[in-house]
Amino acid sequence: MLVCGLLCLPACSPDPIGKTYPVKGKVYLDGKLLKAGSVGFFPADQGGGVPAFEAAGKIKEDGAYELSTRGKPGALLGNYKVTVILQTKVEPNRAGDVVSLVPKEYTNKETTPLKVEVIENLDDGKYDLQMNSNGK
Repeated sequence: MLVCGLLCLPACSPDPIGKTYPVKGKVYLDGKLLKAGSVGFFPADQGGGVPAFEAAGKIKEDGAYELSTRGKPGALLGNYKVTVILQTKVEPNRAGDVVSLVPKEYTNKETTPLKVEVIENLDDGKYDLQMNSNGK
């Protein structure tokens, strides 16, 4: 009887992430769509004992991204610092040399000027990310 109760425990345990909400948009640099790369959403508010989970997504050829949190579609409600990564190799024979195709400020959660609040029921286009070559 005890074994049966223990077997049910993992299936009955609550979701450690909680309810997520759809987050999708397009990524622009100087008004032009990026056609590759990735975005990362890093929780800006980490107080109150609430677990903070990062969310991420790949940028598709049409400039669109869609977030997931630890494999679960969407992101938790809250404020995020947003990073965008897009790199290219400098020389094919030098594997470690890469150049960022977006301004450096956007590639680090400590320096990014991009901030987004994930809320319930946001209209399409409200999670679009606009970057400028001057990093602002």
